[in-house]
Amino acid sequence: MKRLILAALLLCGCTEDGGLDLDSKERVEYLGTGTTPRVLITLVNQSGNIEQHETTLPYRYSGTFDVGAFVSISVTNFEHDGPNRSVHCEILQDGGAIEQSNGSGGFGVSADCSGSVH
Repeated sequence: MKRLILAALLLCGCTEDGGLDLDSKERVEYLGTGTTPRVLITLVNQSGNIEQHETTLPYRYSGTFDVGAFVSISVTNFEHDGPNRSVHCEILQDGGAIEQSNGSGGFGVSADCSGSVH
């Protein structure tokens, strides 16, 4: 009977005491959108390292992260000229938002999202 319970706990990603299995992994997606033509993206990747990219919107990154891992993305307006712009970031896990944020303004305004994988 104990083997059956242990097998069921392993299949659900739980530990024997009902907590989360920190050895399990989850798919996480970062999204960056907005009205500015150029942005600087700063994010924590699935290896836990910080990456930066100068790119255009929309921006999408997905990876497999450890449960409990810190996740973060910042979308910064990198357009020097023109009117105020908007930027938006979102971190998704299982289709639901871990975090989302908006920013609007000139050069350097950012939307910053962070949280942990559950």
